[in-house]
Amino acid sequence: MTVFEVLLAAVIILMAAVQSVVLILLYRAIAPLAQRTKRIMDVVEPEIRDVAAGIRGVRMAAEVSAKDISEMIATVRSTTDELAETVRIDSREISGLVHRAVGVAERQIDSADQAIDAARDRVNDIGWRLDRTILEPARIVLALGMGLRKGIEAVFFGHGRDKKPDPDADGRHS
Repeated sequence: MTVFEVLLAAVIILMAAVQSVVLILLYRAIAPLAQRTKRIMDVVEPEIRDVAAGIRGVRMAAEVSAKDISEMIATVRSTTDELAETVRIDSREISGLVHRAVGVAERQIDSADQAIDAARDRVNDIGWRLDRTILEPARIVLALGMGLRKGIEAVFFGHGRDKKPDPDADGRHS
């Protein structure tokens, strides 16, 4: 595995870590929203039960005078209006929180993408500089060394020269 491949793998791992951090931050931004929604539901649920009980009471009070029915309907309407207003206000707040959380997440993702692009460019630049400043001169020195070795071998050990055949090499003795 080359240095460039190791650096590229490190950049990819860094990118995955950044995305994990963004998801955690997004969760932290939305968790309070979920808690608020639960609190709203805890407030709204009893009110809904009260409304349901009021409706059942209206059904059972069909024999009660019109005035009593009107008072019950006014109470139900008032409770429903209060609930509707509470839901409207809280939904606006929740919407604002979600929009802000999304904006923050988008900015962080853009920032992470820019950082990763810069890191990738830097890694490429380092690889190019490594090749030009270290590897290329090392190849030249290695080639010079090989040439020098071959030259020394040729001069001192006769490698590369035509040798004269040894007359006794065929195994006959005179």
